[in-house]
Amino acid sequence: VVDASPPSVTIAQDNPFTRGEWVRGSQSVGYAAFDNVGVRVARAVVGDKTGEDHLRGCNFALRIPCPSGSGAITVDTRRLPEGSQPLLVQAEDAAANPGVSGALTVRIDNTAPGAASAFVEGGEGWRNQNLFSLAWDNPDEGDRAPIVGVHHRVCPLDGNSCTHGSRAAPGIDRLSDVAVPGPGEWHLRLWRQDAAGNHEPANASVPVTLRFDPEPPQLGFEDSPASDPTLVSVLVTDKVSGLAGGEIELSREGSASWQVLATHQEGSHLTARLDDENLPPGTYLLRATARDRAGNQNSADTRLDGRPMAISLPVRTPTALRAGVVTRRSVRRTGRRRGERHRVRRRITVLRPTARIALGRGVKIAGQLRRANGDPVRDAEVLVLTRSPTSPEQVVGTLRTDDHGAYEYVARAGSTSTLRVVFGGTPLLLPAQREVTLRVPAESTIRTRPRRVRNGQAVTFDGRLRSLPVPAAGKLIELQVVLSGRWQTFRTVRTSPSGSWRVRYRFRRSCGVLRYRFRARLPAEAGYPFEAGETDPVAVLVQGKPCR
Repeated sequence: VVDASPPSVTIAQDNPFTRGEWVRGSQSVGYAAFDNVGVRVARAVVGDKTGEDHLRGCNFALRIPCPSGSGAITVDTRRLPEGSQPLLVQAEDAAANPGVSGALTVRIDNTAPGAASAFVEGGEGWRNQNLFSLAWDNPDEGDRAPIVGVHHRVCPLDGNSCTHGSRAAPGIDRLSDVAVPGPGEWHLRLWRQDAAGNHEPANASVPVTLRFDPEPPQLGFEDSPASDPTLVSVLVTDKVSGLAGGEIELSREGSASWQVLATHQEGSHLTARLDDENLPPGTYLLRATARDRAGNQNSADTRLDGRPMAISLPVRTPTALRAGVVTRRSVRRTGRRRGERHRVRRRITVLRPTARIALGRGVKIAGQLRRANGDPVRDAEVLVLTRSPTSPEQVVGTLRTDDHGAYEYVARAGSTSTLRVVFGGTPLLLPAQREVTLRVPAESTIRTRPRRVRNGQAVTFDGRLRSLPVPAAGKLIELQVVLSGRWQTFRTVRTSPSGSWRVRYRFRRSCGVLRYRFRARLPAEAGYPFEAGETDPVAVLVQGKPCR
């Protein structure tokens, strides 16, 4: 029996594999093979890989030993390369004549997508709405099944009672409207699924944290401690996200104006200080606003026990500070001795707020610190600060009061300056301060040469400024003479940068023998930290022709 004709073979496109869709695992290839003597065997060929023979059960005792018609071949794609490749079916008839079907493209992918790097849009901070969106990148993997879905698992931090979900969409790279089971912190992991159905929970992303808190904080004012009455403290309770910040406000009773105090967060407390030193006395109302980390906000104007938060200022004890330049003066007082009235002269100490002090002299500043009821404040720190028209304020001394609340400080008259004596206060005592002004006159030397001249001759006046520093443009000097019983200016000059000055004057209208008195006056000037001053007078004897 001779047969030289090959069988005809076709592939049935009746499943995802033969239709060219992405598949994985074992797949079936349906085919139809016809021959006049029947088809003995068929096999699938994918790319360059040949599958196992599919024997069709022949009986060579018959004239047509093998059957013709449809059949199915099982292909294990896990043994084949991944990607797109051609598929064909080879068949042999009973005479071993080969026949081949037309090629189809099949697509194989048995590998689950790798872990994605997911992130929460808007960050992983706390939110007061149960609505989260996540995104990730799907890198191009070449000839592999595309991403068509995602699975996710939401768990509490302890990892128990997790919930699962999934979404499907071609090329999905974002999850929107994700909700967590309730308030608190949750971890979400996701893993992707490709078009071949591959997905692997072990390839889940690094967990992202979803934080949800819909509850506003609860708050109330605490009573101020007796040892620190200016402290205002608000206890804030937030069970989920915790306190993020807030403000404490103050309003005088009867007014609609509120001012925000400098508020600090200390753990679960909001704290502020009452400035009872500068606020007018009276009754004040307080209220507080607190925010948690999710943005929930709540306010309160009552204490923890429900009482209104009102407070009377000042809360600290007022103090009185005396300060001045120590001077002595005599007073006369009338007293009785043996039934008779007598006037007695006594010297008393007086504290003057202002004093004129010669350049370079020491001056004693003294005073006393007392409470409002007159009791002395013992062992209290008192600061002495000084400032002048040309220098900023700075601390020059730190003192402590004695058992009588008294203190002393010796200042040196270097220029006109204001001393500010400050008691900074304590948690129970209000601050107090006083100012003492030291007025220091400008000084200069003066001399004249010669001391005796004839009319028509000249003398030279010169000197040097002692009250330094010298102004940049030099110090103005007014040269004065006594005429008609009063001092009159007849010449002005400015000193050199080193402070020296010189004036030459010629006598022209003197007759007889005259004795003139001269002095240099140093007027006050802006930017020069000294009061107006004068030198001691100097005399010049002038001899002229006899007066007619």
